Amino acid sequence: MCPSTIKNLFTDSTGELYLLFVHGQLALLNKAILGMEKDNTTAFEVAEAHKALKRNPTERKASNFIPMGAKNIYRNLDEQVRNSVKEEFDGFYERCIAYLDLWRIVLETLNSFHG
Repeated sequence: MCPSTIKNLFTDSTGELYLLFVHGQLALLNKAILGMEKDNTTAFEVAEAHKALKRNPTERKASNFIPMGAKNIYRNLDEQVRNSVKEEFDGFYERCIAYLDLWRIVLETLNSFHG
């Protein structure tokens, strides 16, 4: 038996939209994490990569960014659903920024050792 959350994802008209949105965000996060985890990365480089990573969701939220593949689906939604989806996307960006802010505190401490 399929869990209802997963079933709803594939039967709801916005399911593909959410998958495309999340895919775009995960690609961005994955790229940043791979850069931070490479061999011989200094704490300063990680802190700089973190700043760049935080800038992305901040800019995306400010510009109402929706990945290209999701944009056509989003445009075809009725206004009420579109507004609801936009609120959820904004909420994602806000939670992402808040999470990255938690890491900023740790990284600033590490960065203070850089000189």
